[in-house]
Amino acid sequence: MSYAEILKSLRKQREEKLTTMTQLHEKAAAEQRTFTKEEVATFDDLEKQIASLDAQIKSTETMERLSAGSVVRIAGEGGEPGQTTPPAPAPAPGQTTPPAPSPAPGSGAVDVRGSDLRVVRNLPRGTSFTRYAMALAASKGNLMQAAETARQWDGSTPEVGRILRAAVAAGTTTDATWAAPLVEYRNMTEEFIELLRPATILGRIPGVRRVPFNIRIPRQTGGATVGWVGETAPKPVSRMSFDTVSMPSSKIAGIVVITQELARYSSPSAEAVVREDLVEAVAEFTDAQFINPGVAPVANVSPGSITNGAQAVASAGTTLADIEADLLAARAYFVANRIPLAGAVWVMDPTTRIGLEELRTAQDIQAYPTLSTNGTLKGLPVVDSLGVGTYDQDGAGAGVAGKYIALISGQNVMLADDGQVMLDASDQASLVMDDAPAGGGTLTSLWQRNMIGIRAERFIHWLRRRNAGVFVIYNVAY
Repeated sequence: MSYAEILKSLRKQREEKLTTMTQLHEKAAAEQRTFTKEEVATFDDLEKQIASLDAQIKSTETMERLSAGSVVRIAGEGGEPGQTTPPAPAPAPGQTTPPAPSPAPGSGAVDVRGSDLRVVRNLPRGTSFTRYAMALAASKGNLMQAAETARQWDGSTPEVGRILRAAVAAGTTTDATWAAPLVEYRNMTEEFIELLRPATILGRIPGVRRVPFNIRIPRQTGGATVGWVGETAPKPVSRMSFDTVSMPSSKIAGIVVITQELARYSSPSAEAVVREDLVEAVAEFTDAQFINPGVAPVANVSPGSITNGAQAVASAGTTLADIEADLLAARAYFVANRIPLAGAVWVMDPTTRIGLEELRTAQDIQAYPTLSTNGTLKGLPVVDSLGVGTYDQDGAGAGVAGKYIALISGQNVMLADDGQVMLDASDQASLVMDDAPAGGGTLTSLWQRNMIGIRAERFIHWLRRRNAGVFVIYNVAY
C-alpha cells in the first residue's frame, strides 16, 4: 500500500470519528442536557483515537515527503526490485564515469541517461500465474502451443514462456539449467497463493500450526500433576497422556470455464477477469469446506470442517443482553478449557457483522464501536466471509438452516498445505455446469460452445489440535 493510500485511509477514519463526536454534542444540545456517563466515556475515547490518528498522519506525511526523492534500484543491479538506494557518488577529479549499462530486453526497466530515474516492472500480483493459465487455455492444453502463445509476454513476464518450454523437453541431471524452471514455477504458484490467502478465512486466522502431509504427529491429551509437598513427604508422580494424528493428503479441485475469445485477449482487463475468477473459485470453496459445521469428514477424500463436531450452543436471542450472553458463553468455554484467548478470532457471515456494527444501545450509541474502528469484537479480531453461509442444526429437532458464529483458536488449528495450485486446461470435454456435479445434470460440450475449462487443484488438509479450540453459536438472528 502506498503512502497516499495510507493517508487517505487515516484521514477517512479521523473524519468518521470527528463526525461521531459532533453527533454526540448535537444530541446533548438538542435535548438541553449534559453528557451521560456512557457518552463521556465514548467522547473521551474518540478524542484519544483522533489524537493517535493525527500522530500517524503526521509521520506518514513525513515519510511520503522523504521517500519522494528516493531512487528505485533495477533488479539485477545489486538489489531487489523496489529497493531504494542513494545516488552514486560523484567521480574523483579527472576520472570519467563509464556509461551505465542498458537494461536487458524484456526486463521491464527503463534507464534514463543522465538521470537517477529508474522504472521497474510493476505488474499486479498473480499476473504470471494468470498468463500461464491463459496460455494453457488458449492452446487447449497443448504445452508446445502454449509456449508459443506465451512469447507475446516475453517482454514483461518471460518466466511464463520459460516454464512452458521447460515442460516440453525432458530434464536431465546433466543440464545445468534443469532446476531453474521448476523454481520459477513454484515462485509463480506461490505468488498466486499469496494473492489467494488474504481472500480466505484460513489466510486471516493468525497462529495456525503448519504441519506436513502423511506424518504422524504426537498430540497431548492430558497434562502432568503437581502439588504441595511437606517435609519428608513423597512427591507425587503422574504421567502425561498423548495420542497421534496424521494429516492425509487431500485436494481441493475446481473448474473455471471461460470463452476462447476471452482466453485469447492479452489486455490487462481480460487477465484480471481470469485471475479474479480463479481466486474466487478456490477461495469460496475453501472457506465453505473449512468453516461450515455441516461438512463432515469423508475418509480418504476430504477433512471435516474445523467446526464439525465442535462444542455448539443455540443463540440466546436477538436483544443486546442475549448477544452479550452468547459472546460471554464462547469466551467462558475457552477459559474453562484452558484455551488462550490470545490468537482467537470470531468468524461470521458479513450480514451478521453488519448487524452487530449497526446495533445500538438504549442511549442510541453503537454497542460495538470497535467493529467499525479496528475490526475487533470484545478485543478479538473478526473474520467475515461469504463462505460462512448457513447450516442445518438439528439439535433441537427443528432442522432449520440458520446463521452461526464460530470462535476459533488459531494455535489449535493444524494445517497441511502444499502451497501450490496445479492447472490444466481443455476444450475437448463435456461438463456438468454445476458446483455440485455429483447430483447429476445436463452435460455441456465445451467444444460445441467454444469454451475452455481451466482446472485448478490444491492439496490441503486441516484438523483441530484440541476439540475445545473451537466454539459455535448457532441459530444466530442478529
